[in-house]
Amino acid sequence: MTLAGIVDGSSATLLLAENTLVGYSTGSIWSGGIQTNWATPLPNFAMFTGSDNICGANGNCSTAFGTAANYSTVDDAAPWRQANQIGSFENISYGQNLTLKGTFPYATSGHPGGCNFAFCDGAVRFLTNTMDGAVYSKIITPAGSKLPVPYKQLPVSQDAFTGG
Repeated sequence: MTLAGIVDGSSATLLLAENTLVGYSTGSIWSGGIQTNWATPLPNFAMFTGSDNICGANGNCSTAFGTAANYSTVDDAAPWRQANQIGSFENISYGQNLTLKGTFPYATSGHPGGCNFAFCDGAVRFLTNTMDGAVYSKIITPAGSKLPVPYKQLPVSQDAFTGG
């Protein structure tokens, strides 16, 4: 992606996240028996992913969001709120107590209550695990305001994730 492709703004788009569970494997079931490390990473050993709950349990966005006629442009779509739901795997730092490297692709750290994230403009911020899931969804996507209806996201204010 180019900077021009980040239409929601580089200061409101995530690039990197902490994940204390990435790293080395001697060849576990999680790596398909392949030895991996930072020099030969597999995606589940060196990544962070957003929520897979955004489109509902079955992964069908059209079911989760409904039709354009019942989509609320005032409140965004309800499924986006699940992206940082307390108690779910996708909740920021949910994996804090896990120990097996390469088994947890979501953002996690040793910091209580959240993780450090780098934004596309180079800024690094601590984001809390209580941040609204719709806000988290918006800052993961580089062009959420350009998504097709009914999935289009409303703009996000930096105050929503910086504590301002």
